[in-house]
Amino acid sequence: MMDEVTYRKRAWHGIETIDPPGMANDFAGLLMMAKQMLAARRSGFPAQVAAGNRSQADADAEIALFEDLVADWQFIAGRGAGKPGNPRSREALADVLDISIATIADLARSRGGFTKALESQAEAVIALRWHLEPGRDQVALARLTHLLFPAMPEGAATAPSQEPAQ
Repeated sequence: MMDEVTYRKRAWHGIETIDPPGMANDFAGLLMMAKQMLAARRSGFPAQVAAGNRSQADADAEIALFEDLVADWQFIAGRGAGKPGNPRSREALADVLDISIATIADLARSRGGFTKALESQAEAVIALRWHLEPGRDQVALARLTHLLFPAMPEGAATAPSQEPAQ
């Protein structure tokens, strides 16, 4: 008989998920979500500024934060290749991701539940936010991986095999 695996649960602004989030290790998926969030801000903020709902300075500052998020995840998904974003932005990034999670929760409540697309978005944004928790530094781990395994081809395992040599 197999033992049943029990996961801790955590609520993020009313959205309950397992801890760690299911997408925590889907680095390519998290990079894609970071890029989508940046693109949404770049395309949506000009209209908000024009309507007087957001100042240009606030729009520019939030776009800069999401540029840092994308740079971080390009660095992480590329196993330390390239240059990460500004490490000083991570606390502010955590704050704006919290706002995004709360917005997703509000959308789900107003629509009577999650659509598949909104659920996928919530999972990815929660995982991005989870990586910004104190004590987690995925950028440092990517830097270390790059230093330890600089010549590994894309898609290769990130650690040498533990199998005994033949």
